[in-house]
Amino acid sequence: MDISDIPSSQETVEDPTLPGSSAEGATIILTPENAEARLAFSEVAEWLQGQSEDPHLQAARQHTRKCMWISSKQQNDREIGRLLRATSENLSSSSPISSPRDPKSSFRSNKSEDKSQEQLIWKGHYFISLDQPPRNPSRGWVVGSLRDGPHLNDIVLCLRSGNEKMYKVRRNHAILQIDEISFIYVQPITERSITMVNGDKISRKRVFNQSSARLAFGSLYYRIQYARGSYADDYPSRVKRYLDEHLQIPKTLLELSLTPTPSESSPITIGQWTVSAGTVGKGASGMVSIASNDHGQRVALKRVQVGRDREHTRKVQTKLETLAALCQRKNENRLLRLIEVITDDVRSANRIADVWFVQEPAAQDILSTALTRGLFKQGRER
Repeated sequence: MDISDIPSSQETVEDPTLPGSSAEGATIILTPENAEARLAFSEVAEWLQGQSEDPHLQAARQHTRKCMWISSKQQNDREIGRLLRATSENLSSSSPISSPRDPKSSFRSNKSEDKSQEQLIWKGHYFISLDQPPRNPSRGWVVGSLRDGPHLNDIVLCLRSGNEKMYKVRRNHAILQIDEISFIYVQPITERSITMVNGDKISRKRVFNQSSARLAFGSLYYRIQYARGSYADDYPSRVKRYLDEHLQIPKTLLELSLTPTPSESSPITIGQWTVSAGTVGKGASGMVSIASNDHGQRVALKRVQVGRDREHTRKVQTKLETLAALCQRKNENRLLRLIEVITDDVRSANRIADVWFVQEPAAQDILSTALTRGLFKQGRER
């Protein structure tokens, strides 16, 4: 295989999260994937090299640099060379310049042409660190194109340049924020802010409850992943402190332990739910795990194994549904409420089947410990 056949995004070997790096304690890393995203990143990095006496411009560069890790030297990127060539040839055309969905489409030129299309660029990553809060912590890290002060974006994806129309990034495009269950989420600022997660266009909050995902802003595609720092032993304490100090969301370490940083191994998914903590409880009828969905809803999954006779399970389901209805009617949120029931044998065709009762809220207390802590009123106070 010729080295030119290797995707350019794989040529960066420097690790931005090594000790001593600016991104050492990062929670997430955002890596440009397609040619447009890498070109836009390089343009921002080049702009950061500039010198100016203007204090507003100096402040803008200093703030932009906080969420960027840039390689120590420029690298060749032939795909960007092809992109720039195609751009110059299609200025008057309304057809797409480069399709992020089909990275092989730009590899049709011969090897001699490839050599002439080499382009030196700055490579690197964007990152979010809880040790470096955004300008407005209650809102989150604002993602978009370069803006003039005082309304600076925290993550600058591109400059306002001749390539701006190709990038399709708005000045205020999206928000990245930490959720109360400790996961990072993305949310478009307006309906016109084209934002996609794993190929799906989103219009509301989308939580990253798995270790990595594909994220797009306009035509710029990135790989978002939880960084080394989010797996450190002290990370839950850092999350607790950040939620308390910057978002005024009080959480205990025990609560946060229910949704640790998503594992890098293959996730266990039951329906829409991804298991975040393994077995946290075991009773006579089944085992309990903690799971969440991509909207940030955290639940308890009770797994029960049943035989061909499902009558007992149906009776349990009926009781739980009745209890859930009573809780809703009385606005009672301290008791588990049934959300849904999932089974791997809908038609009852197998001798043995698994049934999952999905309930919320997922809490660190059981009834006995809640009574001990005085969470329920006694006697006439009930």
